[in-house]
Amino acid sequence: MNITAHEQWLSEMKNAALRLRQFKDENGESNLQKPGDAVIRWALSLARLPLDDLSESDFRNLQGELTCFSTFELTEPYLRKGVITPGPLLGREEIAHTHKWLRMMVEAIRLHNPLYFIAPQREWFAVYSTEEQRWKTTYIEDTIVGPGAAPLFDLFRGRLDDLRPCKRSDCGQLFLRDRSRQLYCSKRHQWVDAQRTAQGIAPERYGKRGRPPRMAKPKARKREHAKGIKRRNLKPISTKRK
Repeated sequence: MNITAHEQWLSEMKNAALRLRQFKDENGESNLQKPGDAVIRWALSLARLPLDDLSESDFRNLQGELTCFSTFELTEPYLRKGVITPGPLLGREEIAHTHKWLRMMVEAIRLHNPLYFIAPQREWFAVYSTEEQRWKTTYIEDTIVGPGAAPLFDLFRGRLDDLRPCKRSDCGQLFLRDRSRQLYCSKRHQWVDAQRTAQGIAPERYGKRGRPPRMAKPKARKREHAKGIKRRNLKPISTKRK
């Protein structure tokens, strides 16, 4: 059975949409019930990603994901009626523009700098209020470089108060919190920071992997065999009748 160009394009879009919805957080968990949060985490990860270091397969996946989101946003991909040929995947230059804009926006949010966004028929201004400790957005009424920027900004604008920098001193990356009291991007960073504080270790003594020296967790004991323990020179219990 021959696959047409339409079917192949739609299959790539559906696979890209599935990757976006299943994108995992810093703890390695995914939540299919909140696709908007998954896309925000995907965008934050994309902002930290060096495009020049991507392999061909990874860049192909990125092309599909960004094309899918800029075309369908959070809806299921489909073939539109009257379309003779589906649109091509986004090129390197277009992806580079979106990547540059995304990095600038993420850095501005992290530093609480004002955000000014212009899109066709829309204009938003976001500023962080230090007194109220939250973001304020104002709707004023046309173009930003990079495809997919407008729907991405809409997602970020709705969760600006939940985007916080990680409290760990040698991390500081922006993350999307799930709880109002969440201060760290992952459970591992929270655990490491708690151990550092408890032991009073200076930052210059942190190990290569970020944790204090000799901080490995103790290994759990192996479960012993039910019928006997050879390590303690105990004979196994015989079940045969005499």
